[in-house]
Amino acid sequence: MIMAEKGLSATTTPAAGACLQGDTRLSSLLESCYLGSVLGVSVPVDHEARLQVRSLLAGVYPPGAATERRREQRYPFPKLFVLSPADADGQRRAGASITAAGKHLSETGLSFFHPDPIPYRWMIASLPKIDGHWIGFLVDLDWCRFTRQGWYESGGRLVRMATPYSDIGRSKS
Repeated sequence: MIMAEKGLSATTTPAAGACLQGDTRLSSLLESCYLGSVLGVSVPVDHEARLQVRSLLAGVYPPGAATERRREQRYPFPKLFVLSPADADGQRRAGASITAAGKHLSETGLSFFHPDPIPYRWMIASLPKIDGHWIGFLVDLDWCRFTRQGWYESGGRLVRMATPYSDIGRSKS
């Protein structure tokens, strides 16, 4: 980063205060503002857009130290994956598989969005790996809520490894 290389921070550059109005985090946005004012490069800065983004983020990440009741770190998991009905032993059972949109993944659990109610407690979640293969987990679904946008958000505990959907009845390529 150019500012970091010059030993500058948000509090030592006049342009930084004008761009982020007191935000002291070094970011590419801050750097763009700095470059625009110091080097004369035209960098469009839409203050209204930034305020609206901050407003959206404030709704998702409210200020203050929230009490975290979870034991495991959650990671954003914005990937599509397949959920297939299963029994408690992890054996696939009759029923249609569905596509879900991941929300969070931890070492012990998974949360996701889906368009219709899921009538099963046990599902095999088949998640895509970066190398194109799939990995499967038996999931004990233990919560579900309806969202204002007409979708459902659900989650559950990862019980153990299972045969992923893509490996059932298909040859690996």
